Amino acid sequence: MRIEPRWTFEDVRHAAIGFGRELERRDPGVTTAWWKEERGERVFVDYNQNNRDRTIASAYSCARSRAPRCRRR
Repeated sequence: MRIEPRWTFEDVRHAAIGFGRELERRDPGVTTAWWKEERGERVFVDYNQNNRDRTIASAYSCARSRAPRCRRR
């Protein structure tokens, strides 16, 4: 998702952390736990990928088309 350039790195970083933690709070099937042993079968939201030295590659890609769809890479 593109983010408007008006936001600072720190603003975006804090938003990503807050989003991950709020999602974890609302959904028991989601976790931000770093250690694999603590995650179990829950979906891991890695907000640490939003950092200065990171680029994100998703396991899923969404394609723009007449019938939008996502597929597993």
